[in-house]
Amino acid sequence: EFYYGIKTGLNAAFVIDERTRGELIAADPRSADVIKPWLRGRDVKRWAVEWDGLYVIFTRRGIDIDQYPAIKAYLAQYRERLEPGKKGGRKPGSYKWYEIQDNIAYYAEFDEPKIVYPHFNYKPNFALESSGALSNDNTYIIPGGSLYLLGVLNAHTSHFLLKNIAPAVRGDYIEFRTIYVGQVPIPEPTSEQQAAIEAVVQQLLEVGREGPEVSALEAELNRLVYEVYGLTEDEIAIIEREVGAQA
Repeated sequence: EFYYGIKTGLNAAFVIDERTRGELIAADPRSADVIKPWLRGRDVKRWAVEWDGLYVIFTRRGIDIDQYPAIKAYLAQYRERLEPGKKGGRKPGSYKWYEIQDNIAYYAEFDEPKIVYPHFNYKPNFALESSGALSNDNTYIIPGGSLYLLGVLNAHTSHFLLKNIAPAVRGDYIEFRTIYVGQVPIPEPTSEQQAAIEAVVQQLLEVGREGPEVSALEAELNRLVYEVYGLTEDEIAIIEREVGAQA
């Protein structure tokens, strides 16, 4: 399953920094219940996210805003721009002026380990996220946080396929829409193959995105993934020729 990131309708109102978060919690400790770490597409890197210290006021549909007076008072300064369906406001809908624009019925999935990735990429940038952070509408999430799936999606095989089926924009960047990412075939591994791939992915998560070990680990990951797909040497050569230089 794929889920879209969250569209607030007015980030200027809902997205806040550490200082504002502190002020809201100081005014009313219950404010902490609806303030969550916030990720943008640019914060999602290969293997891991680089959180930029931003938060989102996540006033989801049906919230009793009077239980959070500091939040209500803060959002009130943007009320005209938050009103749905009015001139200068947000898009029409049944939501209240203080609520997030879209109905995020799957919001609980953000609290669990998940794979998150940005909409625009020049190569696969799938990351593991387990802090419970919410992400914006330039991202997508895949619930479950499977290390095996993460490894396959970040491998050269996925890069090759997506480069050939997804539309290119702004030079080498391509759009990772769900209709394209959903076409990546995920092979059924043996238990030994899965364990080997998960072990390499775990090492990559531990060493970070940079360092002398990364190239060797990713080369080993690609080798293991080629093996799971059962590719021939000629097929592997085609993939390496097309995407290897971009890795």
